[in-house]
Amino acid sequence: MKEISRTGDNQQDQQVLKSVGQFFYGENLDEPAFVSGHGINGFKIDPGQLKGADLKKKVKSARWIADFTPKQTGLYTFITGSNPYTHMFVDGKELKDNEITLTEGEHYSFVIVYFGNPEVEQEDLFQFEVKYTCNKQETQEIAAEDFSIPKKVSFDSLPPGIVPGTEGNEEKLKDTDEDGIYDEWEINGYTVVNHVVYPWPDNTTEEGKKRKSNTKKGIQKICVQSL
Repeated sequence: MKEISRTGDNQQDQQVLKSVGQFFYGENLDEPAFVSGHGINGFKIDPGQLKGADLKKKVKSARWIADFTPKQTGLYTFITGSNPYTHMFVDGKELKDNEITLTEGEHYSFVIVYFGNPEVEQEDLFQFEVKYTCNKQETQEIAAEDFSIPKKVSFDSLPPGIVPGTEGNEEKLKDTDEDGIYDEWEINGYTVVNHVVYPWPDNTTEEGKKRKSNTKKGIQKICVQSL
C-alpha cells in the first residue's frame, strides 16, 4: 500500500518514500545540517517539511539511503541527472550509466549521493529525480512502495576514492549505532519537526522540543512515526 502525505501549501497527494536523507552545509558531505526520515515523490524534500526552518546557510551536498526490493527480476538501469556530481550505488556498486541484474524480492542497499559542486543550487539537492528501466523496457518513475528504511544506516560499503572520506570530520559524522542520527546530536540534543531532525540548539520552530537519545532510538522510529 502506498503511504500518502498531504504536506506543503498545495496539499496535493504525495507518495512517501521511506528512506534516510542526510544534508550538509559543506560541499563534500561535511558540516551536517539536517536529516530527513522520508522522501516525497522519490528522493525529494517537500517544501512544507522545512517550513519555518532557519538553516545556518545554504545546503551544498546530500546523500540518501534506503532498502530497495524489486518486484521483478531483470536487468536494471537507474537514471538521474547527467551532471558529474550525482552518484548512485546498489550494494556498494556504482550504477551511473551501468546496468545491474537484480532479483525479485531480494533486499538491496540503494544510495544516491551528490557532492563536489560549490555552485550547486540548494533546491536541486532537495529535488533528486530518479527513474529506471527494467529489461530495457520503458523508463519508469521509481515506486515508493519498493523502498524502505534500512535497519542500519551505513555508508561503509561505498567504494573508497569515489565519495569523500571523513578525515577531519570523524566526530561530527560518527554514528555508532548506525541509526541515521549522529552521535554528537544524540548526546547534545536534537529536535524533530515535520519528520526532519535538526541539532540542538535550533531556530526551526517554536514547536520544536529538545530530545536526547541513548543510541537505542533510531531514525526509523523518530522520523517515520508521527510525533
